[in-house]
Amino acid sequence: MKSILFIGLIAFAFGCANHKNNSALEVEDKEVEIVEAVDDENASTDTQTEDYEEDSKPQRPYQVKGTIGDVSSKKSDAYEILSARVEGNNLYLEISYTGGCAHHRFECIGSEAISKSLPPQRSIKLIHNDDNDSCESLVKQTIKVDIQPFALSAAGRSNIVLFLEGFRGELNYTNI
Repeated sequence: MKSILFIGLIAFAFGCANHKNNSALEVEDKEVEIVEAVDDENASTDTQTEDYEEDSKPQRPYQVKGTIGDVSSKKSDAYEILSARVEGNNLYLEISYTGGCAHHRFECIGSEAISKSLPPQRSIKLIHNDDNDSCESLVKQTIKVDIQPFALSAAGRSNIVLFLEGFRGELNYTNI
């Protein structure tokens, strides 16, 4: 009788041990599920990051048509010209300025006066209106200026050198 009790006790203990192992397996399965849920959560965060990266692609250049006017009378908010190049009838400016909270506007004005040198020369100025933006992020932007109004002559090909205020160097422009 003692041996039956002993065998029963061992069987009971063994059963409890198996039950604990099964419980541990269930807990481990739940932990795996939790880890998988966390991984799924991270996956959605990665997707949001990818969406953000798509939104942060370079924007189209800010486009403005040059106008003839009084260059000296127009006030401009601060900016720095990083580069300038003429391509066809367009002037591409890479600039930087501080801001980031308001919409900034630009215009480009060419002087009415043209020097009588060969080739002729005209002063131009980019005007920046920061709309009282008090933010201090460094913003880099491309400005595309239609410079056809700055040509020496609207008819035929004519050469003119443009001197952009704030840019060292001259910009040779032949209208097309």
